[in-house]
Amino acid sequence: MSIALYSALATVAAHGELAIGELADAECLPSSAATRATDHLEEVGLVERRRNPIDRRGVNVAITPEGRVFVDEQRRKGNAWLADRLGRLGRTQRATLAEALDVLEALVADEERTGAVAGATRKAVTR
Repeated sequence: MSIALYSALATVAAHGELAIGELADAECLPSSAATRATDHLEEVGLVERRRNPIDRRGVNVAITPEGRVFVDEQRRKGNAWLADRLGRLGRTQRATLAEALDVLEALVADEERTGAVAGATRKAVTR
């Protein structure tokens, strides 16, 4: 699965159920690309389309139980990989990384204070 498809799936997992347009906004994609991503994820059984309860013409995307298992497994594998790599770093490298994380957290906090957090920025920092 491509990073873009996994990102879309993880976004749906984080938000529960989203309109296609909301998925497009969250992923900084055109609506057509969000629709194509949804098509692919639906074909492999990781998401399902649902009628939008507010706008009956609209379509929402929801994660399936299989999609939830897939996301949880990928996160577990990613966390294990990262923990292994971080464990290989020396003390100085870990301290440098901790300082960099402080800078990133300050950037996000500043954006949150101004109410201007873009979906892509938050997603990039919180993954």
